[in-house]
Amino acid sequence: MRYGSLAWTSPPAARRLVAWLAMTTPPTPLDLSGDGGCLMTTLREPLPTAARACGRVRVGAEPSDAALGWDLALPRMRVGQQVRLECGPSYAYGDAGAPPLIPPSSPVTFELELLSVREP
Repeated sequence: MRYGSLAWTSPPAARRLVAWLAMTTPPTPLDLSGDGGCLMTTLREPLPTAARACGRVRVGAEPSDAALGWDLALPRMRVGQQVRLECGPSYAYGDAGAPPLIPPSSPVTFELELLSVREP
């Protein structure tokens, strides 16, 4: 069977088509906050055997040393994973911002990559 110029008789052709579709389909963001204020999009998947950060990365401490969006994203990540984190003001630096680089009430986009985890 032929569709356009692609022959469907060989499995390698089908695998190439699936790979091409995966590259051209934009990844779906994951709503970490439940209100659309913190969206995480995976840019690079980790290996299936990669260690999870959950329970190993110290996040969520009061007061947090990072943006609230990081506290939501890091426990879900695995070593080698790279993500884009789009944070609304309440999940980034809030009403104060971080002058002079980040104005008050600004949304912020982070790119995070988890390189390793260690035991506490």
